[in-house]
Amino acid sequence: MRGHAGTVFVTGGADVTAFSGSSYYLTESLRTVLASHKHVQPISMHTYRTLAWPTLRWGLRHRIDPRKYFFMVKQYQEANFVENAIKPCASDTFLSFPAITPKRDKYLRGFKNVFLFIDLTLGQYLGYEQFNDIPDRIRKDILAEESESYRDVDRIFVFSDTVAQQLSGHYSVDPRKIQVIGRGLNIPTHIVQEMRRLGSDVGRRQEEFPLRIGFVGVDFKRKGLLTLVEAVDSLPEEMRSKVELAVIGPDPDLLPKRPYLTAYGYMDKKRELERICRIMAECDLGYLYSKSEGIAGSVLEFLSLGVPCIVSDIPAMQLLSHLPGLISIPLSAGTGGIRDICERSIARPESVLAVRSGLAGLKFDGWMRQATAIAQWC
Repeated sequence: MRGHAGTVFVTGGADVTAFSGSSYYLTESLRTVLASHKHVQPISMHTYRTLAWPTLRWGLRHRIDPRKYFFMVKQYQEANFVENAIKPCASDTFLSFPAITPKRDKYLRGFKNVFLFIDLTLGQYLGYEQFNDIPDRIRKDILAEESESYRDVDRIFVFSDTVAQQLSGHYSVDPRKIQVIGRGLNIPTHIVQEMRRLGSDVGRRQEEFPLRIGFVGVDFKRKGLLTLVEAVDSLPEEMRSKVELAVIGPDPDLLPKRPYLTAYGYMDKKRELERICRIMAECDLGYLYSKSEGIAGSVLEFLSLGVPCIVSDIPAMQLLSHLPGLISIPLSAGTGGIRDICERSIARPESVLAVRSGLAGLKFDGWMRQATAIAQWC
């Protein structure tokens, strides 16, 4: 390992399920880009069970169940760093996907470079509905640790201009420290090619139903799944019988029970990626009518598989507006807007095929562009 001119350590890079697979696939691309002169070493993200004592200690100190919040705080990152037994050399780089890093002057002082690569700030992330009940004192501590990390690191790579603006405006980070490099695709190229061949045989013919709409994501309320269910419920019976929803991610027990909805539940990307992609590729339309996002990975995945996608008009979706295959419905249109697109797609299936055909030439290069941008600073 030390035969190379330094090592790049990447948090979460060992596990395809961490950070929706982004850290894993970036690590693979960094290995390709840096193969001739640097080693790339993934850092495992350990569970609460492995880090039981630090977890319990933090929970007792803060008088709170630690399982919902400990993964975000500095003490978790420091305990995880120690558990990985990392011993840096002076030419090494530390690349963190979590926005909060271990304390630099204690744990990271041996690194030449310390970088962040984030999809959202924690200020944005904690705005999600799932964190409505976070105690103010915990929120304040997390945001203070986040600000400290932004001061301590050498460079911050971000998915989008929206995050860059949040860093410079809300956190007063020097814009010269920030670089927008976008988001890559969390599906290997060979699977994309295989599923595209499958998808070319799936295209709907005018007399064949149902209209199959796919949804991928755990936070189904924020991502608009209930609006889709309401829209399908409001269709005339004749049309409603021609719709199927394929839902991957949420606990089936939490979803409305409908004869047209197939709930696959959580699917492991490590063991079931090809099955996940097959389910997505067999859809006529993807769906992410989200209230808030970073850059939506599931939208890129649907498009890469040749499947057009219904999306909302939030800023994160507008960042993808240059791509073909997006069917944008304003959030203000709500259930009625989604019902209208369902009705049109059922009544005129050739319109779906026309949008789908526009995706034939669309290609993604995984995370190579992002890896190349980061490698220039290592």
